[in-house]
Amino acid sequence: MMNMNGGINQCIMVNNSNCNTAWSNSRSNNTHRNTNDDNHHHQYRQYGAEPTATQTRSNQMQWLHQLQQLQHLQQLKQLQQIQQAYQHMQYMQQMQQQQQQHNMQKQHMQSQSPLPPLPDPRHDHNFVMRQSNLVCADEQKDALTEGEAEENTTVATESWSWLDTADYGPYELNYELDEESVDEDEIDIGDEDFEDDSENENENENENEHKDDKDENDGGNDESNDGDNDTDEASAIESRSYSKMKSCLRWIIFNDHIDDYANMLAIDDDIKIFIINQCSKHSSTHRACIKWSKKWNLINNKKCRKAVHVAMSHSMSNHKVNRSSSNNGYHAQLTRDCSAYDNLPACAALDVFEDIVFVNNASTFEVAKQILSAEKHVIGLDLEYMIARFSIHSAPKYCQILQVATSTKTVLFDLETIDDKQSVSASAAAAAEMIDVADFDELLHRIFGDSSVVKVGMAFRGDLTLLSKQYPWCKCFRSCVRNYFELHELLMFMRTKMGISVFGINEQQETMIKKKLSLTSTKREGGLATIVRHILQQRLSKREQLSNWSRRPLRIAQLQYAALDAKIEIEIYHKLVVEYSPLLESHKKQWCVDLMIT
Repeated sequence: MMNMNGGINQCIMVNNSNCNTAWSNSRSNNTHRNTNDDNHHHQYRQYGAEPTATQTRSNQMQWLHQLQQLQHLQQLKQLQQIQQAYQHMQYMQQMQQQQQQHNMQKQHMQSQSPLPPLPDPRHDHNFVMRQSNLVCADEQKDALTEGEAEENTTVATESWSWLDTADYGPYELNYELDEESVDEDEIDIGDEDFEDDSENENENENENEHKDDKDENDGGNDESNDGDNDTDEASAIESRSYSKMKSCLRWIIFNDHIDDYANMLAIDDDIKIFIINQCSKHSSTHRACIKWSKKWNLINNKKCRKAVHVAMSHSMSNHKVNRSSSNNGYHAQLTRDCSAYDNLPACAALDVFEDIVFVNNASTFEVAKQILSAEKHVIGLDLEYMIARFSIHSAPKYCQILQVATSTKTVLFDLETIDDKQSVSASAAAAAEMIDVADFDELLHRIFGDSSVVKVGMAFRGDLTLLSKQYPWCKCFRSCVRNYFELHELLMFMRTKMGISVFGINEQQETMIKKKLSLTSTKREGGLATIVRHILQQRLSKREQLSNWSRRPLRIAQLQYAALDAKIEIEIYHKLVVEYSPLLESHKKQWCVDLMIT
């Protein structure tokens, strides 16, 4: 009995101790919760208000809204990553396809296998219509300049519509060459060395022949050798002239001026085929390749039909091979660094009817005479000439256009009409419309010798030398040009430390501009264009400089370019007088001199 009561009492004591422990833990937890609540309420009391249930719910809604925004942004980021991965995959697939096409073309060129069979043009009318759209604009332009009759724009001829790009996949990238990848040796128009490939053919004499017969045979061989030497010399001269012409044509095609020169320089099929093949190498001249191959009926010629197809396929697809990402980044960096150059406005073009006087007969010469005689302050001088002296029949003059600009108008003298020999053989009616060489010589001699009028030019001494050789009987080109302001000296000053400081030239930016222009067809910025950019803050285009100045009538772009080159010189001089008069006075003796050729 005693043991039972003791066990019960012990259990009661344990239970009481457990209850006390639980109560103490609950009290400590309540104390901690109350402490947190006090701290929470203390934060609100700092701002003078107690949190309400509405505020608590509002805070919870804001937190929920922010959480939803974060989740949405994360989803957008994942979508962008997926899109970028998909674009990269497409780019890699495209590059693999292009590489496969290139390998197929290379294997085909190595095997020298013949072209696939040509499709019948009578069963591909859609192709005929596509090709007509490519050349319609060029044919309409030529019809105006060359007096051609209206051509059939459907071009439904067997010699024109035989090509279809679907059958020539491996050739798509053939002859591809960007403008900036032209070799410098190809565009050199100077003299080249040629080897004489002719062989001397001498026959051995029989030992049993008589001496007299042998001497006669030797004499005949000597005469034949002399004839062979003359033939070899003539062929070497002809080969040299052909090579120089082809060098000029490379440079002309590279600058996209082949339409000006094609009719004049395409003297035989060899030159025509060379022009077609060369035009297919540049994306800017693919249309010219198609146009002249059609006009010369050389589309089916084995020596150039592959090049014509390349031009057609690229013109139809209007597709260019994508550059690598590194090159894209490099070009983008150049564009950013040259933004100051790109943002400059272009020089305003002159009005052909209001601002330009083209002198090619006696009546226009009288108008020019009045304009030039009225100028009392400053004139601009320039000369446009051919890219080279071509050894062809009825070759044009080397010096073509003489520009004399005044403050009001620009006079363009057509030097093809300035010739004293024309008046001798011409009839009286025709001679009345020609320019009198004596009057032309007297007018320029008086203007050049007037020291009260400033003459502004860019390296005009070299132009005077060319003019004096072409017109040795004109005293105006051999006399002194008084009070002549040389812009080339100003350009040399700009490249000095003092000039860089005076005109605020950024040397780093100039380097980037040179790099950018070196990747284009212009290759570099001309001296006059550099002066215009620093003095007038404008960009002067020199695209028409290499065009065919002997072609008549001149294009409007040619007239505007020739007139602007002389007119802009006057604007440069006026800007120097107004804003840089101290500099002009201090360098007057070096920049403003009397010019005379020796």
